[in-house]
Amino acid sequence: MASLYLPRTSKFYWIKFKDPSNPKKVCRKSTKLSSLNPMEVRKARLLEAEYTLKERSYVPGGPFDGGWLWVNQFLRTNYRSRAATLERFLNVWQSLERFLREKKIPGPAQFTRQHCYDYIAWRGVPDVKHGKFNACHNTALLELKIMSIIMTEAVIRDFCPGNPCVKLGVRREPVRQSPELTEEHIDFIRRAIAAEQDEKIKEFLEITFELGRWQGCRLGATALNPLRDVVLNGEKSTIRFVSKGKDFVTLLHPRLIPMFERLREKKRSATWTPPAGTQRRTWASLQWTRFIERARLRQRIPGFTYRSLRVTVITRMARNNVPISKAKEFVKHASTTVHFVYQRLSPEDLSDCAKAIE
Repeated sequence: MASLYLPRTSKFYWIKFKDPSNPKKVCRKSTKLSSLNPMEVRKARLLEAEYTLKERSYVPGGPFDGGWLWVNQFLRTNYRSRAATLERFLNVWQSLERFLREKKIPGPAQFTRQHCYDYIAWRGVPDVKHGKFNACHNTALLELKIMSIIMTEAVIRDFCPGNPCVKLGVRREPVRQSPELTEEHIDFIRRAIAAEQDEKIKEFLEITFELGRWQGCRLGATALNPLRDVVLNGEKSTIRFVSKGKDFVTLLHPRLIPMFERLREKKRSATWTPPAGTQRRTWASLQWTRFIERARLRQRIPGFTYRSLRVTVITRMARNNVPISKAKEFVKHASTTVHFVYQRLSPEDLSDCAKAIE
């Protein structure tokens, strides 16, 4: 473990550390950071921690955790102000870490470009032992972008000479579009939810489905505080969402008022809560994935995902000539480009265009 010390004849901190190429050899050098300057003292402490991580990472034949021990703390420090992003990155790191363990890659210095290509194929195979579903080609590429962020940091920390994840040259596959739901589809899903045996899962599915159906919410945004985030005032009722650390308030659909009245009567502080020790977004996504499989929804509605509810809301607003500016405000889309991605207008919906030309 690296350590700082002050020689008797100097005001500058010196650091003692083990030689990465020869752990039995102890090195000493000046940090050129003054012990009389509080800012430089802080830098010296950070340098001490950095050299400690280097020692653990470069010990030949050392334990696995030595080479990648720093990643978890790096992600938590850099993305602590963005809860959703942090949760996503930590989930991806779990998959990356399993791959690194299976392939016995002890640290960044041993991670190669070929490992990136191997990861794409490896990620497409479900891991039944750990309860992990297989990921599509595009998801694997997105996860490699996060690995690239990690490897860039490893280069900065002198853990490896370069980042093998850059410019892989692998193209994304065409994105499968989530379909718009018909009223028949919606009734079928409601009946499937009503048939659920577990009451807690059944309530979770009901709440998230109705919020997606009428409000066009993303799944992660359905975890609300009914007492704090919803203001019931008849046709002027509002609902508040938090995205990227910012608050967004929009109109609450009148069909959702009875549901929130029931939740408020029960003095519920959350629409739903995951089991202790589990991540909220991950647990919610897993429950919907399992429900879709149990109810065989994709056999009845090809391509169905929870996003289909948001697609349905946005498409119906477009079909009924709601101005884009208002539709974006209702579903909280900052980008017009992203908003158009969710629209599924058919040729029959364009009859007004033909009439306008005449």
